[in-house]
Amino acid sequence: SRHTNRFIIVRKTMMRRRSRSSLIVKEEAFYEAAIATTQISTKISLAHQNSVRNILPQNYDFTSNNHDNSDEMIRVAKIFLSKSCPVETGRSVLETIVSKSGREEDANDRLVKIGRNVSSTLRLSATVDNDQEKTDLSLDLLVSECEQLSDLLEQNSIPAIKTFTTDSSKRLRVPKVRFGKTELQMPIVTLGSMRFQQTWNRGGKSVKVKSMEDVSLECQENLVSIIRHALRSGMNHIETAQMYGCSEIQIGAALKVLLESGEVERKELILQTKGAVSASMTQDQLRRQVLSQLQKLQVDYVDLYSFHGLNSAGDYDLLFHNHKLIEVLQQLRTEGKIRFIGFSTHGSSDTILRLIESDAFDYANLHYHWCGSYTCTGDGEYGGNLGNVVAMNARDMGVFAISAYDKGGMLYRPSHKLRSLTLPDMEPITYGSCWLWSHAEHTDISAKKGVHVHTIVCGAARPSDLDQPILAALQFGEQKQLLLERMTAVTARLEHAVADALNTSQFPNWGRDWHAGLHNWPQSTSTGTMIGNIVWIYNVIHAYGMVDFGRERYNVLINNRKNWDATKTMEGNVKAMGGGWAWMPGCAFDESLDYSKDAFWGQVGKAKRERVMEAMTFVHAICTTPDKDLTVVAIDTLDKTKKYKIVNDKRASHMPFEWKMAYDMRPWTAYPER
Repeated sequence: SRHTNRFIIVRKTMMRRRSRSSLIVKEEAFYEAAIATTQISTKISLAHQNSVRNILPQNYDFTSNNHDNSDEMIRVAKIFLSKSCPVETGRSVLETIVSKSGREEDANDRLVKIGRNVSSTLRLSATVDNDQEKTDLSLDLLVSECEQLSDLLEQNSIPAIKTFTTDSSKRLRVPKVRFGKTELQMPIVTLGSMRFQQTWNRGGKSVKVKSMEDVSLECQENLVSIIRHALRSGMNHIETAQMYGCSEIQIGAALKVLLESGEVERKELILQTKGAVSASMTQDQLRRQVLSQLQKLQVDYVDLYSFHGLNSAGDYDLLFHNHKLIEVLQQLRTEGKIRFIGFSTHGSSDTILRLIESDAFDYANLHYHWCGSYTCTGDGEYGGNLGNVVAMNARDMGVFAISAYDKGGMLYRPSHKLRSLTLPDMEPITYGSCWLWSHAEHTDISAKKGVHVHTIVCGAARPSDLDQPILAALQFGEQKQLLLERMTAVTARLEHAVADALNTSQFPNWGRDWHAGLHNWPQSTSTGTMIGNIVWIYNVIHAYGMVDFGRERYNVLINNRKNWDATKTMEGNVKAMGGGWAWMPGCAFDESLDYSKDAFWGQVGKAKRERVMEAMTFVHAICTTPDKDLTVVAIDTLDKTKKYKIVNDKRASHMPFEWKMAYDMRPWTAYPER
């Protein structure tokens, strides 16, 4: 079978990477013999690949999310699938995707994404990899996932009552794990709800939504389709928040329909919402806020309620000292309105640890990903939230990794280099997921095994946004050992890329301990500079080509720098910035400032100070210079590492191809962003 053939060739590739013991040599010989008698990727012959190459648009904008640009990618996908996937049980994979997606726009979304995947793989093959076997395997991976998606859509299209629980042993379902001391059986990927509501309700040109009468039928149909796709795939956890505009109102209306129809029962759902607190909030105000949220959701209780955005020491004091707001949630838990209490955070690692050590929480939502910990990367003993994940495990708290596909590297729009490093074993989204799900098995902290990350969340704007995470979860449940082997191979390539791009004779372990002696804005008392974060951006750009991700993060720091007043104290500036600072803290690099006054200056040696300044200068230049004016050149070094420099030469403006975006899996504009 095609799946067996693919397993053989992946095993063959892995055998080459291992030490050649006599046993492995014999095993490899077996696979070589097996491959010699089988046809690998016969459905994706070179002639077939060339036929697809011939129809690829020359000037297609792979960054566009305008649906008008989708027709060409739909054509690519249809030709690819028609020649790659056989007709089985009377219906082809293409026919199933088109007919079982539900709405026409959902089918088109999936075809656009398949077309972009194919196009990116063939461009990568022609420009960077030049490896036909790798191209064959990468396309074969796509075919396998399309076949599995076809099976999933066929299953989820059955309009039976209670399809969520009927014949569960026979259904394709996202695996579940124990969510710490809550004892909830949590799906390993869950549904986030900040991208499918009609509006953020934060002013601007959008009409404020106060009730369902203000919501368009199109938007609500899309939201119901997303929830139904999630539930039928076994994703029975839904996470929303008071701050997500009209999300709670729309989810409440959707759940009412699904519950009344008998398609799902309330006891089968794990419903989570979050609420923010403020310095002026009283206990009575918080209580009324929570009860209002339950009313919007049209439920009697929520399974999980989080304090939303506990990002500072002041937030800690609101809960435990000043107004003792924690007592409100504890009382509501006694009344049965809340089952478990948690918090979400964008705070520094020490702020988060203080909350964990309060022992007041059952779980927490925090940033922790394969490439960093977002706003707190560069903090703490391990340069991010790893120490906090360890502390949560020690208290048996549920560990909920947020924004795994966005703040965790913008994996829906990876660079060519990152994708080249994960293929042919898996797509970047699958790698980011698997790295977290298998965290207890591959992370060894001071000989402490079993440091779990229980679940991750996918914020979906359309049903197709859930496809890749669901397929990854299904593969993790059904073929865990094989997926772990592939993930291990990818991790080895990523580590080699780090060493090749960042380690030098002077800093032989830069990729591992770059953060030692550095810090972020709380310790940067004179400049507010997010030094640790900026050096991290430098690292991921050089190692993985993640320019788009670096710019997304750095742009926030640029805006904060514009509003920073050098005549004010740190406390004065933070207060003047308002609430937004706590969520997205820190300032960009400013070459006019004297960084010798910062705490890190005396904590690291001269050589490291010079490299940190070099890194911040580079990041500022690449994140503030338009591509048309940007020239990035490779410089040979004595260490034979590839070092890049930005030069001011408009005659030869270019960005390395491998640093450019491979594809964007958002071929539309989400409702709240319109």
